Amino acid sequence: MVTVKATEYSYALPQRATGGVVTLQLENVGSVVHEFAFGRIDAGKTLDDLKAALDSGKDPSNFPWAHDLAGVSALSPGQEVGITRELTEPGTYAFFCFIPNADGVSHYKLGMIAGFTLSGTSNASPPSPDATITATDEAFQVPALSAGTTTVELKNAGKKEHEFQLFSFQPGKGFGDVERWIRTGQVGPAPVVFPGGIQSIQLGTSVFETLTLESGRTYMLQDFEHHLMTEFTVP
Repeated sequence: MVTVKATEYSYALPQRATGGVVTLQLENVGSVVHEFAFGRIDAGKTLDDLKAALDSGKDPSNFPWAHDLAGVSALSPGQEVGITRELTEPGTYAFFCFIPNADGVSHYKLGMIAGFTLSGTSNASPPSPDATITATDEAFQVPALSAGTTTVELKNAGKKEHEFQLFSFQPGKGFGDVERWIRTGQVGPAPVVFPGGIQSIQLGTSVFETLTLESGRTYMLQDFEHHLMTEFTVP
């Protein structure tokens, strides 16, 4: 297991990890929402090279040595989520946060970029999920989910990459409230809870997520790029 703790404005994580089936235990121990964007960089490149590439503002296709992997786009303070997936390529893996502060500066520019080196292969196996959420190119298929800590397989059965963005509005709040709150540096009470959702998952693959769901709360599951959205309430 690789435990990664985010705060203002840094990640705490081990320097080395073993490849194969890997659980990334992501924890937000800070006071604002943080992102755990995740990627791999080829041999011969460094975290400084990655930061310079991000600072350039160029399209990621200009940097074929940097490989985007499914990370967590937003995690609320006090939340933690376990992401279990296969990591088979040795090398340097990095976390970084694009969420801006009140001055519009992305958190990675303030220090939220860090990585670990992956080598070897463990004998770990994927967890047995309590439920499976499936994305097709037309819709999400969401079974009944239980309150408390649960392990869910997020399965992409479509012909495109799909993201599984997960969030829950506070009563009376909506998308506009969240956008303004993020844009102004997360000042005041949070209008939304981000318990952990996955960025784009490759077609034909799955990522396993262990997270905590609240009884009686309604959650939104969304793929912004492909206009998929559904909601479900945890009994």
